[in-house]
Amino acid sequence: MLEQLATQDPSRLSADALDGIIKEGRAEAVARAMDGGQVRAGLIIAAGYERALARGEKIGCFGLTEPDFGSFAQGMRTRAERRGDGWLLNGTKAYVTNGYISDLAVMTAVSDPRASRNNRISMYLVDLNVESVQRKKLNKQVWIPSDLPRIEFDQVFVPREALMGEAGQGLQ
Repeated sequence: MLEQLATQDPSRLSADALDGIIKEGRAEAVARAMDGGQVRAGLIIAAGYERALARGEKIGCFGLTEPDFGSFAQGMRTRAERRGDGWLLNGTKAYVTNGYISDLAVMTAVSDPRASRNNRISMYLVDLNVESVQRKKLNKQVWIPSDLPRIEFDQVFVPREALMGEAGQGLQ
């Protein structure tokens, strides 16, 4: 029943129902059904954070802006290279709202620098509580209530499931 609801209208699932699916090891089956038999990349990892994010026990953020190019995605320098069964991320994001206090980031990176400009950027779910992620508070004079740090990724390995969607389709 839960799998059927998850595949037809996942927005109707409560955090408790989703947690039950995960605990019983059924998340991959649901992910496959939701994406026509193919595991929807990132869904299983996201599902592990779903309940904690929904309850405010974990905080997430989105990283697109970079120090030299702002939010001009075509100038992005953060890179993702395939390594073994995952990706190696290197680069810097800036002005990431709630980035200093977040546990998880949806981050953009160039995964294929030789691809056309519309097919070179991918999105990844990244655990920010790993040693190779450094966060630095910015000394800002405006918008004081907002947490806008710089986040540096230095050889951060993420598993293949951390890729959200297809490689090169991060801005689609």
